[in-house]
Amino acid sequence: MNVKDKIIFGLIVVLLVGGGYIYYTYTQIIDTMDLLASQDAFTNASVENPLIDTHVTDVNTDFEERLEKLRLQFIGRAKHVRNNKLGIEANTELIDYNTDSLSTRISDVQFNLDEFARVTERDLKNLERDIEDAQASFDNYRRRTSRKISDIEQTVTSVQNDVTKLNEEVFEKENGKDR
Repeated sequence: MNVKDKIIFGLIVVLLVGGGYIYYTYTQIIDTMDLLASQDAFTNASVENPLIDTHVTDVNTDFEERLEKLRLQFIGRAKHVRNNKLGIEANTELIDYNTDSLSTRISDVQFNLDEFARVTERDLKNLERDIEDAQASFDNYRRRTSRKISDIEQTVTSVQNDVTKLNEEVFEKENGKDR
């Protein structure tokens, strides 16, 4: 058997196993559906029971009586309902007014924050520019100071050389007089 035959044989086995699994699942679903259908038929048959019909009628009658009592209790309360409605409308208007006022204040705060951000950004740019200028000025001062120190060192070296020459000349003159 070559590789091609082994692959085909393997695929056939996989297909047969898959088909068997699907058939098994299908039969399980059919059995479950039959069970549900039989339970549904039993439930529908029990609803036609006269005891259940009597109980449902009693519950409905009791509910209707209590609903009528509740309706009778609220007769004459239309004035209260009207006052509550007016109060709700007044509160709604107040809420709308406060919402508009709050919206205006939020807009003002947002504008102030935007303005603050612009001013701060501008100030930071100015500060950065000032720092760069100070850095350039410091660098310039440092170069000038380094140059002056270098000039002073050269002058000191030159003065030392002159002093050394003068000392040698004085020493030579003193030695020349002593001779």
